[in-house]
Amino acid sequence: MLLACRPVRLGIAACVITSMFAACRPLAPFPADAGADKRDAGGIQNPTGIIPTDHEDGGYTPFGSAADKLDLLFIVDNSSSMREEQQALRREFPRMIRELVTGDHDADGKIDHQPVTDLHIGVVSSNMGADSELRGCEGLGDDGLLQHAGNLARDSGLNCMTSYPGFLSYARGVQGIDVVASDFGCIAALGTAGCGFEQHFESALKALWPASQPDLTFWSDGSGPSTGHGDRENAGFLRRGATGATLAVIAIADEDDCSTADRSIFQLEANPDAGTSYDTQPLNLRCYYNHDKAFPLDRYLFGFRHLGSRRVVFAGIVGVPVDLVDPAARSKVDFSNASARDGFYDKVLADPRMQEMLNPQSAGKDGVLNDLNPACSGALGRAYPARRFVEMAKRFGEDSLIQSICGASFNAPIDQVVERVSVRLD
Repeated sequence: MLLACRPVRLGIAACVITSMFAACRPLAPFPADAGADKRDAGGIQNPTGIIPTDHEDGGYTPFGSAADKLDLLFIVDNSSSMREEQQALRREFPRMIRELVTGDHDADGKIDHQPVTDLHIGVVSSNMGADSELRGCEGLGDDGLLQHAGNLARDSGLNCMTSYPGFLSYARGVQGIDVVASDFGCIAALGTAGCGFEQHFESALKALWPASQPDLTFWSDGSGPSTGHGDRENAGFLRRGATGATLAVIAIADEDDCSTADRSIFQLEANPDAGTSYDTQPLNLRCYYNHDKAFPLDRYLFGFRHLGSRRVVFAGIVGVPVDLVDPAARSKVDFSNASARDGFYDKVLADPRMQEMLNPQSAGKDGVLNDLNPACSGALGRAYPARRFVEMAKRFGEDSLIQSICGASFNAPIDQVVERVSVRLD
C-alpha cells in the first residue's frame, strides 16, 4: 500500500502537444505591461484541459487602482509526511492573517502596509485521488472542494467546531480578526490521511475555475466531463471583475506537484490494453519516471490569471534549501527586473540539492531504489525538490514567491508572503 512508502513529486516536463484549439476565450482581458516578458502558452490541448492558442502570457494590468480586498487560497499537502508542518501551520499562520488585516508587520503598532479590510480565506488539500486500491486515494479525493471541517483530534491543541462555512470571511467592523485567525487554524489542519500523489496545482485550479467556462476541464470519474467548482460548490469565495479582489494562491507542501493528465500512472497494476508497464516502477517514484504525463505549467499560469481577479500572487513554501531563498539571498536580487529574477530562479534550479537523484540508501529487499534525495531538512521535517513550484514562480514573474518549508519555523516564510502580498495590494 502507498502508506508503506513515502511518495515523491519531482519536477516534471511539459506534456506532449496533441492538438491546437483557438476557439476558447479567456474570462477577462489580459493586457501585457509595457516591457513585460511575454511567454506564449503554446496552444496546448490535452485530454482534460485546454489553453487558447491566442493567449500571450507575461505581466498584466490590474483592473483598477490599489485594493483592500484579498481572496486568500491555501493549498495544504495532507499526505502522511506532513504532520510536523501542519502543526506549525495551525500554530503560526494565524499571525499572517492578523498582519494582513492590521497592516502591522512587526507588531510595533505602526502601519507598515495597506491593511486588508475585506478578506476571504479558503483551504484546499492536495488530494485529487488516484487509485481506488490505495488508501487515501479513492475516487477523486477532495476534488478541489474548499475544506471546512474542524480538526477535532485530541492532540491538536485546538478548540474547534465540527464544521465551518465553506470559506472564512473577514470584514472590518463586522468580524473579529482573532476569531477568524483561530478558525483558520482549525480548518487548515487537514490531517495526514490524504493521497500521497499530491496534485497541488490541479486542486487549486479546479477549486477556482467556474463550471460556466468549459475552456478548462478536469479529470472525471467516468460520469462525464468534470468542470470547475468556482461558481458552484465553491461559489462566493472568489471576487471577480472590476470590483473584485486580489487573489493569492499559497501552497504549503514538502513534495512537488504531480498534477497529471494520465491517472493510469498511479495504478497498482499495469493496463495491458494501454500498453503500460507502470507496475514495474516503484509506486513511490511514478511521477519521477513519468515526467511526460504531467500537465504543462502553462495550464495553471493561464488558469490562475484568467479568473477575473484584480491581481494574482503565487507563493510556494516548499522543498527548497533555506539558504537559496532566505532574506539574505533575496536581498541580492532586484525582483522587479525580469532578467535578474529569472537568474535567481535558474540558480535555485541548478543547485545540486535541487536535482532529482535516486537515493542509494532507499533500496528495498528487492534491491530497487524507491526514494529520492531530499532537497532540504530541518525542524519541520524533510522535503523533496520542488522543481515545478520553482518553475511556476519563474513563469509568474514579479507576482510570485518561493520559500523553504525546511526552516526552524514558518516565521521567515510568513514575513516574505505578507511582504509580497502587501506590495501587490499597494
